[in-house]
Amino acid sequence: MKSTENCANHVKAGALFLSGIAAFVLQVPLASAVDFGLGVAHQGSGSTVLIPVRMENLFIEPEIRFEADSASGNSLHSVNPGVGVYWRKELGALFETYIGGKLAFGATKQTIGTTETKTGSITLGPTIGIQHFFSKQFSLGLDASLPYQHGKVKQTGQTFHSWETETRVLLRAFF
Repeated sequence: MKSTENCANHVKAGALFLSGIAAFVLQVPLASAVDFGLGVAHQGSGSTVLIPVRMENLFIEPEIRFEADSASGNSLHSVNPGVGVYWRKELGALFETYIGGKLAFGATKQTIGTTETKTGSITLGPTIGIQHFFSKQFSLGLDASLPYQHGKVKQTGQTFHSWETETRVLLRAFF
């Protein structure tokens, strides 16, 4: 029962956060230059789907990361929705850089033999990146971050935390 309530609280907190970001985005006047897009990122064994929103000096990017791996009867499945908020600066006609932070929520299910472990986590960290525009609509980017992760193993109640470096290659299309 407590696990279900905890999960519901995390979902509510995530929904409130993302709705706050959406409310902020919707307050941008229609006359300003806003570019919406769709992107993908490759990082390790997972894939991330991105929805970039570029404004004059701000870059907001909701994302969802999927990861699945299995070998020799062991498996790992992970889903991590999140959002990045960045200040952006053009570096000439074909390049731009961005710096800011990313917040993500994670749910992981890992099976080793017959033992199943479920974890929930929150990740927050600074991010810096650069992207090159091949045309007005397509870009190739690289970013690096130093996320802090705090989570809990649902079966044991044990908490964990970690710092790690993260690099991604991103392909974005803007409409």
